[in-house]
Amino acid sequence: MPAVYTTKPTASIRFKKTPTSNLQLKIQKAVICPFNLGTESQCGRVIDDVSCYCATFTKRSQVNQRTYCYNHNMKLLSLETYEKEQAIHVAWGYEARFWTSLTDAIDEGTWYWESTDTALFPGYSNWCNRQPDDAGAFGGEDCMLTNYGTNGCWNDGDCEKDKFDPICQTIP
Repeated sequence: MPAVYTTKPTASIRFKKTPTSNLQLKIQKAVICPFNLGTESQCGRVIDDVSCYCATFTKRSQVNQRTYCYNHNMKLLSLETYEKEQAIHVAWGYEARFWTSLTDAIDEGTWYWESTDTALFPGYSNWCNRQPDDAGAFGGEDCMLTNYGTNGCWNDGDCEKDKFDPICQTIP
């Protein structure tokens, strides 16, 4: 099925010839995707043709990264499916560790995606062995980062003390 993507509220379609059969057309509104968010960022339509993802290679706390994404009209990454996580790995590899929006800061042990307000369980997860363990130097590892192990698994980290890069997302 042909698809048309637009960032505008309406779309006009003109045909060179009259279609000879029933035509099915899907029109989706795509979010505006910036070229970048600065010299240290890479943005693109990594998952699909309507969403936008920006990796920024400036290390900050998860709290500061969340604010950084919000200031650019985006939210921290949610990895709610295996396919989405694999697409992120294809785009940015396994080298950098990235903060996500997964947190259990409100209720210890109850993880949810702050950016989509969706509970982690019973959904997809990719925790590293023996994680999450809430075992920071002072306890309180309430935020998730990805690409912790060589296979890109997840680890919990201290939201305010640990410093990692973010991936910001905007989804229609």
